[in-house]
Amino acid sequence: REGFRDGVSCITMRGISTAQQGLPPVTVVVDGVQVAALDFINQGLVDIESIEVLRGPQGALYGAGAMAGAINITTAMPSDEMEGRLRVPGASGNDLRLQGVISGPLGDSENWSYRARASYRDFDGVVDNVRGDEVDFDEALQLGGRLLYEGDRLTADFRASFGAYEAGAIEQSRIPARPLSPNDSPFTARHAI
Repeated sequence: REGFRDGVSCITMRGISTAQQGLPPVTVVVDGVQVAALDFINQGLVDIESIEVLRGPQGALYGAGAMAGAINITTAMPSDEMEGRLRVPGASGNDLRLQGVISGPLGDSENWSYRARASYRDFDGVVDNVRGDEVDFDEALQLGGRLLYEGDRLTADFRASFGAYEAGAIEQSRIPARPLSPNDSPFTARHAI
């Protein structure tokens, strides 16, 4: 589910949720490598071979950050033959997406192959605040590449990725449009002693 701020995700598994600014209770592993943060969930998962959800404590395999479970994501390997695909889905709110993958041998080499992926989303939004501004807009770009060398005695797998993300938050629709003085606030602060 979406998190507390734009671009931030949290995962709830077995009733245990991510606390704001806290460690996630679920570990995300991509191709055998544990990712540092849950931000990977925000990426356009364009070129996925499989996703495995492991419920329950997984600390023996993945450490303390997996008390609720783990998510294993396996991406597709570079192929020996040229292949590619392009998707252009759309939806309401001028939601345009462009997703593409290309893979194949690198030149005439039998040992080198590559795989490249790109995902772009431009969403204007469907929720307006009281001023008429769209507040749930979303623009995201993800690029990734993988270079694989398979020799007689050595296999090397090189990967790189880039992501840029800009988004609004649906919670902005509840903020009053009129300017407030510090002493004039419609919000009530409550505390317990």
